[in-house]
Formats: sequence, structure tokens, C-alpha cells
Amino acid sequence: MYKKYKQSFVVFLFLFLVANCQAHLFSLATSSPRDIYTVKLAERTGLPGEQHRYVTELTLFKSGYLLAQERFFSAHNGFEKRDGERFPRHKWLSENLLWLGQKDILPALNPDMITVDIRTSTPLSYFMINGKNEVFLLLDLQSSTKVELQAYPQFGENVEFSWLGYAGRFINGTGIVSGGKNFRIRTKDIEQVHYQITVKDDSVVIRSKDANVLE
Repeated sequence: MYKKYKQSFVVFLFLFLVANCQAHLFSLATSSPRDIYTVKLAERTGLPGEQHRYVTELTLFKSGYLLAQERFFSAHNGFEKRDGERFPRHKWLSENLLWLGQKDILPALNPDMITVDIRTSTPLSYFMINGKNEVFLLLDLQSSTKVELQAYPQFGENVEFSWLGYAGRFINGTGIVSGGKNFRIRTKDIEQVHYQITVKDDSVVIRSKDANVLE
């Protein structure tokens, strides 16, 4: 009798934990100002055989048609902040540019400047830039496109390191393998840090005239 009760309790506890976990999974569905683009993010628990405890999937639509889909937009093991904590706010900065982050108001002075230079022969369905506390999703990018972004400063009084990551996909379905660079500021006297991200057919290059790349 006790063994049967114990087994029932274990099953109940397992189902309770699964249901509680599912109830707190991050999700977002938002459309651009003119309703041309729709971005959907949906966090799920990791499947058997996957290395991560939580996985967020990305689905993009243009005028109701599927533009791109990523089964592993981001992944977490539960020790670091998950996407719901990292990106509680979102804002469309233009018709094809979605921002995800924590604070939706940039500091009045000296934001980081990021220049994205698309030099590919094939258009991109999307390109993502990932800073420490924010993400920029650039959608439906044509070749020979240049975009200027203002980002939250990563360097501070006691912080001399920064990070910029990226991922994306071409319109033909070919993926841009995720990557990124760590930087160390050259001098604390710099008031504004500039980054240059150049996207080519076979590579992505990140540089800064104000910080050194840490290999």
C-alpha cells in the first residue's frame, strides 16, 4: 500500500513540476507597425537527447507567409537568465527592426554605435545581433544594405569588457552560423564605442576602432 502511494506521489510531483515549468515558459508574438512582419518566440523545455534544459524557437512571417524558422534561436541550462528575464521588453525601432531588452529608453548620452554592413550576393531573411542585455532582430535585408544601431553601453566605470554575438539566415534557407567576439576597451577615456559588423557570403567580421578583440 505504501509503495503504491509513494509511486503515485512521485508521478503527481513529476506532473506538477512539468505543468509549473510549462506555465512559466517565455513566449512573444508581435507584429511590425504596418503589420508586414510578425515575430514569434516560444520557449520550450529541452527534448530527450538535447543538451539544453530550455530552448527558444523563432518563427518569422512576412505578409502572412513564412520567412524563416529557427528551432534553436537560443538555449539555456537553467543556471543563467532565461529569455523571459533577459528580454522582458520589446520595441519595433522600424518596420523591419525589432529590439528585445530590459530598458526601452537609451541613455541620453553616448550609446554604443553599431554599423551593420551587408555585403552578400543573396538577401537575408534575418540577421540577429546579441549584446549582453539586448538583441536586435533585423528582418528581410537586401544585399548592399547598411544599418546604424544605437545600443546600451556595455563598458562602465568598473567594466572594461564587452560582447557582441550574431546569427542569421539567408533567404534561400542557408544559415549563418552563430558566433561573436569579446572586446576590451583600449582606454577608459573613450566616451562612445563604435562597432562595425560586416556580413559576407561566407563570413561575418566584427571590428571596433575603440576596443581590442580578445581571441
